[in-house]
Amino acid sequence: MKYVFRLILPLSLSRFIISLIPLAAKRLLIINNPVANVNSLFFYKHRKITSLKALFKNCKNIIQINFIKFKRENIYDMSEMFFGCNSLYKLNLEKIKTNNVIDMSNMFDGCSLLTELNLSNFDTANVKDMSFMFYRCSNLKKLDITNFNFSNVTNVRNMFNECFSLSEINLKNFN
Repeated sequence: MKYVFRLILPLSLSRFIISLIPLAAKRLLIINNPVANVNSLFFYKHRKITSLKALFKNCKNIIQINFIKFKRENIYDMSEMFFGCNSLYKLNLEKIKTNNVIDMSNMFDGCSLLTELNLSNFDTANVKDMSFMFYRCSNLKKLDITNFNFSNVTNVRNMFNECFSLSEINLKNFN
């Protein structure tokens, strides 16, 4: 069975279809990947998707992603989700539900053009692994992790390693 993502793209990019095939890691196959701007992402047949691991891994041409209408509560793995997206400079994750996620390791690893990231809506109460989460985000200046709950986290190794520009982290509710 094939899972299909529908992308709402500028007309010049509308010919691109991203398909998710049921592999063990639920990896995303991108066909002819000169995609530059993913404005919207809709999931179909979403009940069986439980992992977003490596969803956009090494998608070096994506510069902007805006998740809308993304309220899946059965996701448990978001590790390496944006790993190696070194052209990504804008990311809207405000609609993502993270209440069941247990692994966020390497989630933004190598997103070297991100300068600001608002993750204040993330529910991290069940997360155990945040290792290398922001590793090599060398231009990240502002990070809002206001509502992060670290009570079950067992691994934060190198979480902020090589975040050379990071000057502001909001840890208002740090526990």
